[in-house]
Amino acid sequence: MKEKPTIQRGYMQFVYKGARRERSDITGVKFIPHANGPVRILEPPLWETTEDKQPGESIEEYEDRKKLESEIISTKVNNLYVAGIDGIDIGASETSDQTRDPSKFCTMIKRRVYGLKEPTYVAYYLDRPNDIREAYVQSIALLMWYNCQANLEATRTSVLTYARDNKFM
Repeated sequence: MKEKPTIQRGYMQFVYKGARRERSDITGVKFIPHANGPVRILEPPLWETTEDKQPGESIEEYEDRKKLESEIISTKVNNLYVAGIDGIDIGASETSDQTRDPSKFCTMIKRRVYGLKEPTYVAYYLDRPNDIREAYVQSIALLMWYNCQANLEATRTSVLTYARDNKFM
């Protein structure tokens, strides 16, 4: 149990340049930790550094590690991550009260083989928000953060339509 990864919960959020909140002003994506967040991160993208000083690490070692990380991980790797999306068409507010145990929107992200590291799941989003567009935004932000493409369930492609309509393709 001591070797299991620490799972961080939170939300994905777009980073904008300036005050406008339009697609053309998005400069990146960041993870916002929150105890009740629907996004779970087991391993951040390899080019993102989210760890602070490690226990027992001197200030000099910390600064050297941060400098090395910023030089090595400054560019995103293509095709290192792949996602799978099991979508839904309507949100919780549109679901009938008689529907028992409705399914949730799910996005899973997996890291492929990397060096000696085995392929493993690194993040997932699992939720049935009131507005389905919230699920689309969280999933698209995850895809952008991990710089990956997604496999979609053939009968649930409304996330693809949303991405096209909002110029995320």
